[in-house]
Order: sequence, then structure tokens, then C-alpha cells
Amino acid sequence: MGMMLWAAVRRHAMVLCAAAVLSACGGGGGGEGAEGGGGGEGGTRDPLPTLVLNADPQGDRLDLADRNYFPMAPGDTWTYSLEGGKWRPGETATRTVAAGAEGAVVVTEAFPDETESETYRRTPEGLVSVLPLQGVLSAAAAAAVGDLLEYPQPFYPVGGARLVVRQGDWGEDLDGDGTNESYRFELSQTVVGFEPLDLPSGRLSEVAHLRTVIVFVLQPSSTEYLVETITSTQDEWWAPGIGLARAERETVDVFGENKQVDREALVLVAGTVGGEALFVPKPDGKVQKIALVHNRLVFDAQRNRYYASIPGDVAGNGNRIALIDAATGVVTYSNHVVGAEPTALALSEDGSALYVGLEGSGDVVKLRLPDLVEQWRARLPNDSSYGQLFAERIAVSPQDANVVAVSTYRLNTDPRHAGVVLIRAGALQPRMTQAHTGGNAIAFDGNGTFVYGLSTEGSGAGLRRIAVLDDGLFEEAVVPALGEAALDWWSDRVVLGKAQYSTPDLALVRQGDFEGGACRPYPAVPGRLLCIPGPYFFNSQEGKLLVVEASSFGVLSTPAYERTLPRAPLGEFVPGPAGQVALRMNQASFNGPAQSLWLFNSDLLKP
Repeated sequence: MGMMLWAAVRRHAMVLCAAAVLSACGGGGGGEGAEGGGGGEGGTRDPLPTLVLNADPQGDRLDLADRNYFPMAPGDTWTYSLEGGKWRPGETATRTVAAGAEGAVVVTEAFPDETESETYRRTPEGLVSVLPLQGVLSAAAAAAVGDLLEYPQPFYPVGGARLVVRQGDWGEDLDGDGTNESYRFELSQTVVGFEPLDLPSGRLSEVAHLRTVIVFVLQPSSTEYLVETITSTQDEWWAPGIGLARAERETVDVFGENKQVDREALVLVAGTVGGEALFVPKPDGKVQKIALVHNRLVFDAQRNRYYASIPGDVAGNGNRIALIDAATGVVTYSNHVVGAEPTALALSEDGSALYVGLEGSGDVVKLRLPDLVEQWRARLPNDSSYGQLFAERIAVSPQDANVVAVSTYRLNTDPRHAGVVLIRAGALQPRMTQAHTGGNAIAFDGNGTFVYGLSTEGSGAGLRRIAVLDDGLFEEAVVPALGEAALDWWSDRVVLGKAQYSTPDLALVRQGDFEGGACRPYPAVPGRLLCIPGPYFFNSQEGKLLVVEASSFGVLSTPAYERTLPRAPLGEFVPGPAGQVALRMNQASFNGPAQSLWLFNSDLLKP
């Protein structure tokens, strides 16, 4: 019954039956005049008459199904600490649910020394245990006991006891006198009440307290052998939406003048119900998890969708652009392959174009929006020593959607940065910045006059001001700055990590005093930045974000998108519409693809 009662009844019933068999083989039953009439010679007891009784208490039943006291879906699990009895400190038991045949479920209860399984069916009357004593009692007795309504729903009135009795012929001659033994099985259950319950994780309320008593009697036909009685009493506390939260059991085994009392208890310490971890604070919003292997991600505010570049080895949709609806999470794909190994992405400020860097060819491709039709493509420079260069980051001029700056890199070198180049209307401009110490991360200022670059590798780390000239780009100034994975333009400043720099002089304006960094502007919510509580994007495992007031760097809230452990590593986040941020999860390396995309929606992200 519940976590321990059927196991206890089984255990003691098997001992009881074994004792009867041993006695029949000459082991002796008990002394002269022992309890139950044992000890006589040659006497025969009257058999217990056949009885099938189901008596329910009077009164209105309590329909509390909406509280979900008995969750029992495949995949649900519970872990309990064990107390008393034979259990050592720190020992635990688990309860797991798996799908059974014809809509039933199988509940497996694993203790340190034994494992038991029960099959349950949900019926209009409640949870029914399927043949709980089959294989323990004789075939005749087990069939007579049959399926048992274990947890009635709706509940019977508080204080009223329902009674189930099965009694009659055991169907076997255990004592060898030529006459079958008799048995009696009696179950009574009372709803004690609905009350608070204190657990190590905190206090629960409206917990259903049930008390169940099972009495099992085996009566040998011969008076030479003793009548054995087992009485098991179990108090159970079932919590809404959680299930069995606590159980206390006492089993009394009476054999002649011998009396054995066994007590134990269990307390719920952890579990997962309906896919949600118990006793773990819920996330501050909802997360929609999308299985999407992708290289980069950008958000299109005009069309309320994200674009993702898909690696070439993704079956069916490799080398395409994925379109993710921010409202529904539905993923569609571009009609055509954009080129070999699309990686870097950038969106023009006016929403007219999407730029894609191709690692397979070294091209930068301009795609018209919204139909993703190619407008032009330009091949990046070919280095005389290192070969073809590729796009690491792309930035689009806010003044001219046909002008882009591209941070380039070389394959299989360290440092890999190869300079920043300018492309106008598909034409590569001749002047580019120096290799090694340019800008891995880049951003245009508000009027397209300068590109700001951040070096994130080698000894040349720093924030750079790069002038946009008629024939390309020229680095004018550099100031020390901590290398971070993100650099953005906000208002009239550069946002870098958790610092802001004025432009064009690159003076440090302010720096946040919170733990973390990688702050990015949140265009959908003016005056807000989003940051992470870690040194940079890749592998941050805090499970939360920081909402920061941009002008002061004051932390406004810390919405958690994940509270379970271990947490999935965050590779990067992309601010989306008001109330949403896209999380690029599970990257094997900083420049490698993310394995999934999570859309995190929270009121804490809204204005």
C-alpha cells in the first residue's frame, strides 16, 4: 500500500506461509494451549466461511481531483530518506513510474535491499492496484482478493472508514492434514484529514492524511499449528501536485506467543512530477526549448522572428537559413542553400537585408528581406601566407544598408584575427586594418563614421576606434580594455562587458559593480541592458540573466530561466521582443555551433 505497505504485507505473508510449511514438515507450531488454539493433537479447526465485503462510509464524498493528490504519469520519480527500522542514516528509497499495458502504469519502489513493483489503473472510482498479492498468497486467495481500490477519488468523508474483507478457503493444504487452510484479508482506510506537513524542503499545505490498516490471518486447519496474524498500519500524507510526501508504517507479526513489531518511515526529499523538479524554485517565466543546431543567431524586430545559420552537416536543412517565429517557436527554412557553411550573421538596421558569412568559401552574401533572395556576394581577401580569410563578425552601417564591416579570421592559426575589411555594394575596399590586433568583435557607431573593434585574443587586447574612409578602414586609436565576447553600440556609447565607453574618445564612463558582464542593449525595452552573471557568454551556467538600467548600470532584476542542476551551458543570448530573450545553448567551443535554442519569456524582461 503506497510506498511500503504492500511490500511489508508481502514480506511478512511470505514468512508466515513459510512458517506454516516448515511446521507441516515437522518444525512444530507452538506450545500446548498457545494463542490461536495451537499445540493440540489431532484437532481440526472449523474453516473460516467465505466472505466478500466492501463497506463504504456514509456521507458526501470530497471531489478534490483538481488538486492532483495522486500524480502517477510515466517518467515521474520520487526520492525518500528512510528512517527507523533497519535503515542506516543516509539510506534512501526511490519510486518511479513507467507505462504499463492497456493504459496502466507500473510503479517501482526500490529500497536498499529490495525492489517491488505495482501495477495501477485509473478508474472513475480512483486508483486501483492490480492483483497486489498475486504470487504471495495462494492462487485461490490472491484471486479472491483480486484488484483493490487503493486510493478512492473522490475521497470518502473525513473520519469515515471504508472496509474491504476477503475470507475463505486458502486453496492449499499447508499443514499436511488433508484439509485446506483458511485465510482472512481485511483492509480499512480512513481519511484522517487535510493538514499542513513539514518537510526538509519546507511546509506543504492541504496535505491529505490517510490511515490504512491491513490485517492478514492464516488459519491452519489442524490445531497442532498456530494461527498467524499480521497487522500493518500505515499513515500516508499525499500533497497536491506532488504525491506521497511522507509515510509511517508499523507492522505487527503475531505467531503464537511471539510478537514482532517493525516500524519505519520515509520522507520525501526530491523528485520530478510532470517533468518539473520538486522543491526547486520555478523559473521566472517559461522556456520553449527548440532542437536546432546553428552557428549564429540574430533577431528581426520588424518581423518578430530570428534568423539562424545552419551548418552544412545538418541533415535536410544544412547550409540554409532557419527562420524562428518569436511568438510560436515554429521553425522554417530558406528555400535555397545560401552557400557552404554559413556562420556569421548581421541584420541591417532598416530590416531590408540579412548578411551571411560563408566559412566554406570565404564569401559574404547579402540576402534581401523578407524573401532571402541573394543581392550580391563578395569574396574576402586571400592572405599570401595563410590563404583564404573568413568572416568572424559582420556589422552593418546604420546609414547605408549596403555597407558592411567584416572582422576576418584565418583557419588553424593563433591568434586567428586577420583584420577588419569594408565592403560597399558588394565591392571589397582596398584598405583594411592590421592583422593580429584588430577587432574580433565589431560595431558601427550611430552615424556610420566609425567602427569600434575589440580584440579578444593574444597580447593586443583592447578597444579600438576605426575610421570609415572612402577606400576602407583605418585604425586611429586604442585603449586598454578587458576582452569580452560582445561589443555593442548603445545611444552614444560603446557597451563592452559591464563597462561603457564614450565616443569617439574611448574614455571609460562607468562600470557596473555586479558580478558578471557580457552586457548587451535590449532594443525592445529602451534604456535596458541584458547581462549574464559570468565573465563571458560561453559556458555560463548560472541559469539566470541580469536586467540592468543602462544609464546607471543598476541591476533591476535577475530573471532565472533554469534552476535545476546540472544546468545547460549558455553559449550566447540574443535579445528579442519585449519580454523575450533567445538563449543559444550547449556549445562545445566558443566558435562552434549551439546544439539548441531556448526562447525564454518572462515578465521580468518586460518594461
